[in-house]
Parts: sequence; structure tokens; C-alpha cells
Amino acid sequence: MRIKKVSEADFDAVVKDAGGSRINEQDSADYILNEAVIELKLAEEEGFEVRTRQEKIAAIFKRQQPQSPVVVIRPNSLNEADKQAYYNAVRGPLEDDVEEGANTSNIEHAYVALTFPALSDTEWSLFKKSFPNIRHFQSSYKEWLEFLKSEEINLHQLLEPFVPVPIKFEEFLKWVSKPISDCQFSDVCKFATELFHLKGIEILKRSREKAQMTIVAPESIYLVVSEIGQDEANDLSSIYYISEIPGFDRKEVIIENEKMFFSRAMSLATSYAIKRNVDVLIYSKQRL
Repeated sequence: MRIKKVSEADFDAVVKDAGGSRINEQDSADYILNEAVIELKLAEEEGFEVRTRQEKIAAIFKRQQPQSPVVVIRPNSLNEADKQAYYNAVRGPLEDDVEEGANTSNIEHAYVALTFPALSDTEWSLFKKSFPNIRHFQSSYKEWLEFLKSEEINLHQLLEPFVPVPIKFEEFLKWVSKPISDCQFSDVCKFATELFHLKGIEILKRSREKAQMTIVAPESIYLVVSEIGQDEANDLSSIYYISEIPGFDRKEVIIENEKMFFSRAMSLATSYAIKRNVDVLIYSKQRL
């Protein structure tokens, strides 16, 4: 039996069936699904067919089975050191694709932030007039602001920040695909989430390593990743808000020395940039 090669069209159908859609902007991620932005990477190389990788894997298991004419690959039978060596050997080029995709064009993690619509007085009036029965909009703009503040206090977490996203009623009307009479507050929230992701993509595209910066930005979010050993799960990440505005210059700790690998930390730093309305994201890596 021949197995059909998986193509982008196959992924398009899967994402559509799951309720997602394709992003048609050039040089962007490929899909948006609920709160996740996804970049598709098709790995053409079969990892176990690479000879150097075969030799590395054979050497690892041969230590455990020195007398066996046939080496049986059972990762769960290895000690921790050999198991880590095995996973380092097999992850190969796919890991490079994943890292490249995460660093260039998308917010990788679905739960890197909890988004919420932010409304000016004028925009709140337009939404309230169109959705008089949606209780979330409250009965006055003052109550709406109090509701927003209460949600932030209750829902904000250090590693999953609450991020209000400014939205406009006219833009929502252009975006929504259902009759306005069928819209719920969840649709407004989904619109805010999509704007959040699009803004995040812009910030990630413009992000720069600190050593490459030639101009000092008035405000920036600064990510420092300390790489520890071979396993990126042990890396420590710190995120700071930096102000170079004369008279207001400061370095504020947002998070410090949290176990977090680079792409996840970049996603989180982007969320804080959006939350604080900062357009510049700078990062640096240091090996400990």
C-alpha cells in the first residue's frame, strides 16, 4: 500500500475543519486557530535515514546491549543521560525548522496571553448601542472600565498576562462574518484576539538582537535568555521594560530567571510589549 504524501492542502482542510483559517498575508504565519497562530513547516527529511544519526543512536544503545547482534531501540530502557543523548540525536532538522518558524513570524503558544477588548468611550457607545442585551458591556462606560479592571485583577498571571486590545466598531463590522444580530460577546473577544496576533507578528518581525541595535529606542521590552547546558528546557528567561526617556529612564523587572526556552520567552515578551503599547522588542542570549 502506498501512503499519500502530506501536503499544505491537507493541512488547510484540517485547520478549516477545526474552526481555523489560513492567513493570506505575505511573510506571515500560515494559520490562526482559536488563540494560536501556527506556521507550517513540512520536514522532507526522514530523521532515521541520516547515516550519522544512525551511528549516534547505535552507539547509545550498543552500550546497553554490547553482546547483541541486533540493537533494539527502546528509549524507555535507557538511563537519564543516555535518554537525553538519544533525544538530542533524533530531533535533528525538524527542531531547526520549528525554531526558525517561531523566531521569524509567529506567536507560537496558544496561552501566552489572555486577550480582552479595550474600548474608548466612543467605541463603547457604538458597541453598546448595537448590542444592548449583551450584559458584558455594562450599563455605563464607567462600569465598563471597572469591569475591565476587575477582569485584569482576577485573570492576570505573570506567565499568561491579561492584555487589553484596543478595537473599533467599524473594523469589527468588516471582520465579522455573521449577521450583527447573531453576534455575541465572544465574537468581540475573538476579534480582539486576532488583532493581538497580527500585532504580535509585526513586533516579532521587527525584533532585534541587542548587539545589532544602532539606535536607542525611547521604550522597549528587553528579553534576556540564559542558555544552560544542552536542554533548552533548563534555560532561564528574564523580561524587562526599558525606558530611555529623559527624566523617566528606568529598567523595570517584569519576570526574572523563569525556566523558559527562547521561542516561548519571545512570545511572552511580545505579549508584554502589546500590553504596554511598546513597539520595540530587543533580545539577547548568553550561555552560562
